[in-house]
Amino acid sequence: MEELVASYTEAMPRSYIDAIVSDIDSFKSDHAETLDAEFRKRFGRQFDPVLWAYTTLSFLDELKRLLSD
Repeated sequence: MEELVASYTEAMPRSYIDAIVSDIDSFKSDHAETLDAEFRKRFGRQFDPVLWAYTTLSFLDELKRLLSD
């Protein structure tokens, strides 16, 4: 996952990356009680964190960490 995030963000301005981090925080906060269901509803056809050995929360936390490095 680290290589994918690095490849995706290498040419992005920091402000865009910061906006993604903010979106992650908002998504987690707005859907704290239904995080798994909301993630599946929005992204289920595109991505399943379980296939990468993550929970929804651990995936979002790892993504945020990688973007913040």
